[in-house]
Amino acid sequence: MVFTPYLTRYLIAFATDAYVAQHSGQPAPHIGRGIGFVLGITTMQALQNMTNSHFMYRGQMVGGQIRTVLIPLISVRL
Repeated sequence: MVFTPYLTRYLIAFATDAYVAQHSGQPAPHIGRGIGFVLGITTMQALQNMTNSHFMYRGQMVGGQIRTVLIPLISVRL
């Protein structure tokens, strides 16, 4: 979550450099750098989604287990 905005900023700077180079006749930046930024952003987003889903799953499982334990304890006391 922290590094994706930085990579996005670098990707925008890369696209700006490529645009300026194309319209001014200068040599364009190497395309591998831009592809690396895109792959990095994609990988980080996929990893973030996976870890967030795992966190939600584990939270729901623990919540269900706690509920399962508390319901009999509360009903016995009443």
